[in-house]
Amino acid sequence: MAKTNSVENFLISLRHRGAKFADDFERDAWLEAVARTRWIANPQLLDVTDAERPAWRTRVRELLRASDFPPVSVVRAAGMLGDPEAVVLLAPYLVRGGLTKSDEAVPDSVDALRREATGTALAKQAALALGRIGTDPAVALLWETLAR
Repeated sequence: MAKTNSVENFLISLRHRGAKFADDFERDAWLEAVARTRWIANPQLLDVTDAERPAWRTRVRELLRASDFPPVSVVRAAGMLGDPEAVVLLAPYLVRGGLTKSDEAVPDSVDALRREATGTALAKQAALALGRIGTDPAVALLWETLAR
């Protein structure tokens, strides 16, 4: 039984805390908390983390699917959690974050530049996430993108 205010209780509480977010700050704080569980080394805490990780991964995949252009923090968390089921969801963001518009009337407009910066950040985090996931499909996708 975990003690009140223990690390175990905090890890267990993350499932409930990730169900709904009041704002982007709360969402990003939750994503960072679950992502950092990657570095837990204490065997007792690893057991709790291993038991909770599937629920965290499921929630991050839900967040990836919730938007055509998810926040960079969601893409990062998918990689930090090493979620092999997220590979297909990350693929569209490898090239400019999927935000390039070839038919742009004014390619140097503020909107176009903002989209390019956001797309570059998404692409960078998608590549890092796939590298962290490290499965054969994730690595193959990275090589395929480099070959283009």
